Amino acid sequence: MIRNEREDEIPLVELSTLQGGVTVLDGPNGRMQFKLVDDETLILPLGRVKFDVERTDFDPIQGPIWLFEASFLVKRPITRDTP
Repeated sequence: MIRNEREDEIPLVELSTLQGGVTVLDGPNGRMQFKLVDDETLILPLGRVKFDVERTDFDPIQGPIWLFEASFLVKRPITRDTP
């Protein structure tokens, strides 16, 4: 989930492997690819946003496993106009 702030209850964007937003390229070496469509990128605020990754494809009794968190910088594009 991508959030403006860690404490925000409602995420800006939610990605999953089921909807094609996350692809595991090389699991043992921790390589993943995240894809956002145009509509998702338009709602991201300029500045640093945070995200975390959970694994949910295992024992439902135990619940999801939190894997890691990180952040990235959202900048205004240089080569084209945006709304």
